[in-house]
Amino acid sequence: MSATGREQYGIARGTWAQYWRTHVNTAFRRQVAYGVIGGLVGLLGGAVYFAITPDQYDSNAIFVVAPNSLASSTTGSGPGGSGLDGAAASILGGGSFSEVDVYMGQIRSHDFVAGFLDSHPDVIKAYGSALSDGSAGANGKLQPAVADRFRSGYMRLTPTASTRIFQLTVSAPNPKLAASVGKQLLASMNDMIRKSAIAEHQGRINFLREQLATAENVMLRESITILATEELRTLTLVAGSEDYGVKVIDSPSFSAARAWPRRSIVFGLGLINGVLAGAFLYWLRYSRRWF
Repeated sequence: MSATGREQYGIARGTWAQYWRTHVNTAFRRQVAYGVIGGLVGLLGGAVYFAITPDQYDSNAIFVVAPNSLASSTTGSGPGGSGLDGAAASILGGGSFSEVDVYMGQIRSHDFVAGFLDSHPDVIKAYGSALSDGSAGANGKLQPAVADRFRSGYMRLTPTASTRIFQLTVSAPNPKLAASVGKQLLASMNDMIRKSAIAEHQGRINFLREQLATAENVMLRESITILATEELRTLTLVAGSEDYGVKVIDSPSFSAARAWPRRSIVFGLGLINGVLAGAFLYWLRYSRRWF
């Protein structure tokens, strides 16, 4: 403010502090003072909490995953030219998706994650209250929110451009748990795909046996026998493959990210709570006049 302006307000050689005291409403000055002091106290409390609270980190286990060539080589191309056999493609979808898109869609699907967690209660127990409050859903089944919380907060799928590779990242309170959950997730998906493929091939074999029992033409019987033998060979390969659907290319790598305390949350809440506390104290002091 210029000298003329200060003289206009009666502050010939004064300061902003004098202007504040002489021209600003006393009640408003008190409100601001209480708010500022409360905010500073809140920030101080946040700083103390941040200093004394032990750091908690989420460990990330990163799996580099690729579709297993066995699923493509045993029975040829599935729907959409994806290279999946009929059984795998039928449970994973189909259409014009690539193998990577189909497998990623399966792993992140709510039904698969819910089924995985429902059959692995030890995983829910290991995550504790961060994942579930311990209450059961309808008919004793897993609560849908638990699966959604795990999908959104503790697993991430990232495709690698122009390759048949994708990354599965699993977060957990410690590296050992993250690696274990990631391996169990992939093993569960492979087990589901393998069982469906076995049922598919077994159905084909049974059908060929029925045809063989009624066929009278020698050449037809020989053709059916060859097909049945090929299906039996494929069934043996599928049943003996633990990573029939996808396989981990390399051992998981690990990274860590601070889970708590988070500086922005701690200081932000401290500031807000401090200002609110200051406003409440002002209301008690000057409005209700309790003290």
